[in-house]
Amino acid sequence: MKILVTGATGAVGPRVVAALCESGYAVRTFSIDDPPSGVWPSGVEALKGDITDPDMVETAIKGVDGVIHMAALLHIVNP
Repeated sequence: MKILVTGATGAVGPRVVAALCESGYAVRTFSIDDPPSGVWPSGVEALKGDITDPDMVETAIKGVDGVIHMAALLHIVNP
């Protein structure tokens, strides 16, 4: 099974990605930021994009069996 993890470059994301990989899942990540070098186990497909862009989201979910959605606006300076 292939799992999409949104917001995978956040505080918890790398641990979720690692746990999924260790459990035998194929993983695709979708984050607004590039992942730090070497943060993902080998074989992880990393997509960069904005969760508010419907076309990018459609591309990210194509061919996945499940989604773990962790993308969020956490540090809003001026709401």
